Amino acid sequence: MDHLGAAVGPILASLFLLAWPGQLRLLFLLTLLPGIIVVALLVCGLRETPVENPPQERLALTLAPFDRHFRLYLLALAIFTLGNSSDAFLLVRAGELGVPTALLPLLWCAFHVVKSGGNMLSGRVVDRIGPRPLILVGWVIYAAVYLAFALADSASQVWVVFLAYGLFFALTEPAEKTLVAALVGVERKGLAFGWFNFVIGIVALPSSLMFGWLYEQYGPLTAFGWGAGLAAVAAILLLGVPAQPVATEHRTSKS
Repeated sequence: MDHLGAAVGPILASLFLLAWPGQLRLLFLLTLLPGIIVVALLVCGLRETPVENPPQERLALTLAPFDRHFRLYLLALAIFTLGNSSDAFLLVRAGELGVPTALLPLLWCAFHVVKSGGNMLSGRVVDRIGPRPLILVGWVIYAAVYLAFALADSASQVWVVFLAYGLFFALTEPAEKTLVAALVGVERKGLAFGWFNFVIGIVALPSSLMFGWLYEQYGPLTAFGWGAGLAAVAAILLLGVPAQPVATEHRTSKS
């Protein structure tokens, strides 16, 4: 649903820019409205089920409960994210290659349509064959897409590459989260997902700074090549994570 909303929004943005060209400030101001509506829904409509007998544990951000496989997975994620810059750079590249400003939101819409539909399909595949194969395939597609962004020389090529980029997300988003749960078991999922999001979030800023510096100093080939190379390194590290992690029930019973 997150990606579906992200697909509808760009369509409205393109229609707005076609009707009122250049009114970007007003367009961004109008995006406050759905944000306000969402906050109102959360405050007035959402009710959580109370937790019965919550665990009395002291909050501690530590990797001590996790084995080397989960730690290796976090390292692979950190290296991959270091080469995964802000998607705004992809829109900048699309504009450089001739995609009109008014059509950039439609490009973004098509990207999210692929992500939204692909997430549901790949989620079923993850349940059947496990998460690691999809992450590996997705990271390889990412490396190829970044090289394609660097070598593209026309607006028509950008549309094809952007859709392929959506396929990368469709394959990896459900699988990456599933692998977290599979590696740690039920009793440590909260802490594990905290580490998962912490690693991705803390590396995202230097990733975009590095990409922007490389793009400005050496051009798109070097910047996108940097991202593709780190994706390849991360995929190699991921091979050290078990394809079939220890079952959650087994870990729970042992504890």
